[in-house]
Amino acid sequence: MEYIKIIFEKDSFRFINNESLELFVIGHLLISDVCYSSKKFINWTSDTTQTVTDSNATYLEKKGNMIYIRDLFEEEGPCFGYKIPEFIQMLKEWNIVIKQNPKEILITKDGDCKITIEGIGKLIDLVKESV
Repeated sequence: MEYIKIIFEKDSFRFINNESLELFVIGHLLISDVCYSSKKFINWTSDTTQTVTDSNATYLEKKGNMIYIRDLFEEEGPCFGYKIPEFIQMLKEWNIVIKQNPKEILITKDGDCKITIEGIGKLIDLVKESV
């Protein structure tokens, strides 16, 4: 199973185990572009007038029933494809997890290529520990 962990530290975050380029790009999409609201990206998936979008860290393109994601700064880098319903589900999972203010977020990809997002701990605990 591939995984990447996002650790929140006071005013920043860092990635642990960024051996999977795919999960690293997804992590950047979620933490840098989607942030606390996936609504813009979910709406974009059904917008027939726009086939591409980009933001702080990633470039996304719609082709048929697929969303392709790549690092915004790696034009020749690999693209990772997801069916639109799977992409929307990933955004919904992220929305639930990020609103819980986790101290850590674990993003995993299993042998069936299913991506799962879960929060660990509470960020408020981290703030209390530093006081």
